[in-house]
Amino acid sequence: MMTQSPRHRRKTAARSLGTLLAVGAAVVLAGCAGSPPSTESSETALSGDVVWADYGGRSNETNAQVFHDPFFEDTGVEVTSTTRADSVAFEMLGGGEGDYDVIMSGTEEAYRFQDGLATLPQRDLVDEVVPEDLRDYMFGSFIFASAQGYLAETFPDGGPQSWADFYDFDTFPGLRAVPGTAANFDFMFEYALLADGVAPEDLWPIDIPRALAKMDELKGHVIFYTEYPQVQQLLVSKSAAIAVTTHSAYKAITDAGFPTETVWNQALASSIGYVIPKTAPNLDNALALASFYADPERQAEFAMITGNGPATQAAFDFIPEDQQNIFPNSPQNLPLVIEVDSAAREAQYDALSAAYGEWLLAAQP
Repeated sequence: MMTQSPRHRRKTAARSLGTLLAVGAAVVLAGCAGSPPSTESSETALSGDVVWADYGGRSNETNAQVFHDPFFEDTGVEVTSTTRADSVAFEMLGGGEGDYDVIMSGTEEAYRFQDGLATLPQRDLVDEVVPEDLRDYMFGSFIFASAQGYLAETFPDGGPQSWADFYDFDTFPGLRAVPGTAANFDFMFEYALLADGVAPEDLWPIDIPRALAKMDELKGHVIFYTEYPQVQQLLVSKSAAIAVTTHSAYKAITDAGFPTETVWNQALASSIGYVIPKTAPNLDNALALASFYADPERQAEFAMITGNGPATQAAFDFIPEDQQNIFPNSPQNLPLVIEVDSAAREAQYDALSAAYGEWLLAAQP
């Protein structure tokens, strides 16, 4: 169901865990300081609206506040928000017709449907957090990291610092909270390989049998979650000592009054952004909106509200240095995280999902 723009009412929807990580879960992300890129040249030509399809939540609300409402003020084009239906999204990304003008998408999905994506206008600033060969197709991107985290009080003398530590049940006792659905295997295979001594540059293509053999060590030491809010419940209740989820979830737990430590070392960073299908009904409006996003100051504002890393390093010029350490692509954390090879993961997605589903059946108590 469509709703009016954020200036009026907005429908927000909880993103399903599986779809979140299939699309990207996560973690983001400028040039010219000061005012946003001018849309004066197209103001008289633009009219109507842009249908924006995403999964609701904080990023939806923040996009409205930081980008969509000012875009309306500049151009008169209303950004109408709707909850993304994968059936419609996949039809349009594959070249079919539909109502969406802008679709939330992860990099793996963008690779899969690259032929169906509209090429964006030349901009002063492109999204650096997406692979270079996708920068002509994605905008509004933000980076998230999948990492392990724990309540500070659980390990007052210091918690795990690597994925090898995650598998060290003697030094760091307690259950590990991990994804519990086949569609959402997160980066469990990569975590296992890192714990088993594989170098980051050798992670892809994933050696599935080797990863599964390492993951078998988790049996009896895991508790499963199927929705993101469950991670907070498991950590706060001490049902789990360590969790695996997106870095922004740990920020949310901390903001709720439970100080949490995010393990940035060996965290896996990936990005989510927005694409425009070639068959978008309001293509010109959508392309103008993409250009409006090329503003580092607005990107910084979006990042500070959501906790996701901004699309460009230039955005950090507008983020206080003492607040940058919450972002995966901050100057402090960037050397610690591992950039995900989205193209390689996409090539193995079906095999990974099937393998994780079988492992879940065997690992359930």
